[in-house]
Amino acid sequence: MVQILKNLAHRLKQFLVVLHMIAETCRYLTSLTVGAISYLVLFSLSGSWGQGNIIRIIPMVIVTGVGFIINDIGDYTVDIKAKKNRPIAQGRLNRNIALFAISSLMSIAFLIDILMNNPASTLFTSLVFALLIFYTVTSKRFPITKNLFTAVLCLSPFVYPQMIVGKQIDPVIYLSVLMFIFGRELLIDSSIDYDSDNSQNIRTIAVILRKPANAIYSWAFMFLGLIILVSFPGLNILPYVVSVLLLIVSVLLYVSHKLWSTAMRVTLAAMVISAIACYV
Repeated sequence: MVQILKNLAHRLKQFLVVLHMIAETCRYLTSLTVGAISYLVLFSLSGSWGQGNIIRIIPMVIVTGVGFIINDIGDYTVDIKAKKNRPIAQGRLNRNIALFAISSLMSIAFLIDILMNNPASTLFTSLVFALLIFYTVTSKRFPITKNLFTAVLCLSPFVYPQMIVGKQIDPVIYLSVLMFIFGRELLIDSSIDYDSDNSQNIRTIAVILRKPANAIYSWAFMFLGLIILVSFPGLNILPYVVSVLLLIVSVLLYVSHKLWSTAMRVTLAAMVISAIACYV
């Protein structure tokens, strides 16, 4: 009996470790942030904070996390060469288990969409999933498209609530998100992936532009993304000013060189608060 309990405890521990690796691969904090933004948009369109809206947003959180898993599987060889601290590249998460996680998570996402009886949101979830696979394939053959493709995919948290409620979002939001995310992705490629991409002759926009110009273009796009929000009707000025100040702080942190990872987190905070400025 004691041995059986020990075996069960060991298996449970292994299961929890695998779950943790899957959550880490899903970049759960980023995925939850995407869900929070989508929830704000859904609240703005529906006028309800209800529990049903929280459930409806879960597929967007799931498909975001699944996108990271797909990307890490696709970049397995590149990530190993770059010695990236990611569960799949480091062998902490088996790729077959990762594929099983993708199928399980997407099944949950589709089930929620179906139970909510909204064919439009189900179709959109399917489309985003297909685009994530397409992105993983094309970004290898045409790495120069990676930043723009990522920016387009990041429109999903704003489009998905539209599919649920059936209302339109001001086009200014889409343009703002495209510009901000494009700039942020360019900065990530310049700060994190530049050396490995350059050494492996992966011709991303960051590699083509070279480092000195990357930071200038990155923040130019991010600041322009925030500036055009001034034309958004009903903009809440206080959080908007906070988001602009945070972006300025991120520049100062990045210039200090040692704090670039903190700078990236601050740019994410600026983006989230700018969404709050539009929808709260």
